[in-house]
Amino acid sequence: MFFRNNYEGLNEYAAETIRIKSLSLVGKSGFTNDDLDDIRQELTLDLLNRIPDYDPEKCAFNTYISDIVDHGIAAMLETRNAAKRDWRKLNSSLNMDVADSENEWIEQIQIVSQEDLPWNDGKTPDSPFDQCDRNISLNDTIGILSPRQRELCLLLTQKNISDIASEMGMSRPALYRMIAGIRKKLLEIGFKNIF
Repeated sequence: MFFRNNYEGLNEYAAETIRIKSLSLVGKSGFTNDDLDDIRQELTLDLLNRIPDYDPEKCAFNTYISDIVDHGIAAMLETRNAAKRDWRKLNSSLNMDVADSENEWIEQIQIVSQEDLPWNDGKTPDSPFDQCDRNISLNDTIGILSPRQRELCLLLTQKNISDIASEMGMSRPALYRMIAGIRKKLLEIGFKNIF
């Protein structure tokens, strides 16, 4: 496929860099030859938006172009591989029409089981009754924990580790050791399915 520089304000080096580096994306993270035009367009747009920020005192213009294109490619790979958008998990829409066992056309969501949904990671979600039983058992069992451990359990439902460490006056490693101790106690009394 021939790539021409059709963009005003883009020199030949930039056009060639985008052409070559966009080819390196094909075969990675689900990108195909069909995506080349979109990849090149996105890299070109990113470069054109960043050219006004170029400072000749920091680096050569060609180096700046190469770095911007490399950054654009890295950002595209990061976005493509993000957990919510990971192309390896499910590569089609759940609303796409597919043939069922009787060759009738239905939406894919109607034949996908709970375990197959990407956010369940192959596990069947607990029924509301199982969740309720676990909550009752956990509330009964929490009594084996020290008051400080119970406080930590409560805070873990409301805040992040850094905030909890500040509030409890502990270092994060000490907090992680305390969490490991709680987990060990709960595993000893039979809460294996939670962890």
